[in-house]
Amino acid sequence: LVRQWLTYHQYLGFSRFFIYDLDGSVEAAVAPFVQAGFVEYLPRWPSQILPGCNLSEHPYCFQTQAEAHCVWRARGKARWAFLLHSYDAYAGAQLPNGLREGIGPVLE
Repeated sequence: LVRQWLTYHQYLGFSRFFIYDLDGSVEAAVAPFVQAGFVEYLPRWPSQILPGCNLSEHPYCFQTQAEAHCVWRARGKARWAFLLHSYDAYAGAQLPNGLREGIGPVLE
């Protein structure tokens, strides 16, 4: 699922993904994309900013920090940042040629 998700967005023209993983569970799936330079992968993201944190009660409490960190890391490297919150969220548009038609003029 994760590989299909990344391939789809790569086809649309996305040039880089930052993946903030709660538990390191997608490391094997994203490895080829990391090696190709398409993905920057941050496994066990909450533990990187708060070592020893217990996520059992509130596993998504670091979402805002991940978003801010992503936008900050992309500064000067990207004209746009598109935040997707899970692997079942896809960028898309209701246009004959999809998202490329919709954002193409904006990106050029």
